[in-house]
Amino acid sequence: MIGVDLGAQGYVVARVDKVLPRPPVPGGDAALVGQYTQAWTDAELQAYLAALRTRYKVKINEDVVAEGAASSPGS
Repeated sequence: MIGVDLGAQGYVVARVDKVLPRPPVPGGDAALVGQYTQAWTDAELQAYLAALRTRYKVKINEDVVAEGAASSPGS
């Protein structure tokens, strides 16, 4: 059983009788595994960079970053 508070609309109680697997994906799960791996790697990289910034007290000057992005080739 699960319940969900809908605020002013009331409360819903539901019972899950069966959980079905998702339909197979044409071509297999390789693309999904690749997307998951990329997302996980990106999250780990962001956490690592945040830890380095904290440890070494790095301050990023957003004005210089924006200026560099505006003057980069291809912009």
